[in-house]
Amino acid sequence: HDIVVSALGSDNRRGPTRLYSTATANIVWAMTEAGVRRLIALSNYGVLSEGSRHPLTALLAWAVRLAIRDTLADHRLAVEHLKRSSLDWIAIRPMALTNGPHTGIYRVAPNGLPSGGIRISRADVADFMLKQLATPLSGQLPALAY
Repeated sequence: HDIVVSALGSDNRRGPTRLYSTATANIVWAMTEAGVRRLIALSNYGVLSEGSRHPLTALLAWAVRLAIRDTLADHRLAVEHLKRSSLDWIAIRPMALTNGPHTGIYRVAPNGLPSGGIRISRADVADFMLKQLATPLSGQLPALAY
């Protein structure tokens, strides 16, 4: 049971980028060539232009869409590559990442954003990604937050 986990990231989130879409296209191609079907990928909240009824979450989503609009546009292209592929994939959309500890306690929103959630530690995102090895959510874009 081969699975690819992609946790691409960059500290240069402003300005045009093709990092995520190019890498995803290459990963999809390589996996297809190798006969590997499962992909667990890291994406970004805001990629679905989702909103929230919770004022703080809505404000953060709006600010992020403005600040990193080019990065989000590239993440959207990456998601389109996944949707057009024949892979069994999940693209995880964490809220603002922190360097906090692993807690194992967080909320998952299959659609939209976790109400009131504005952050999550990288350790807990990794926890969720690893859980997908045993309990896969296929073709989904869940958002994560505390």
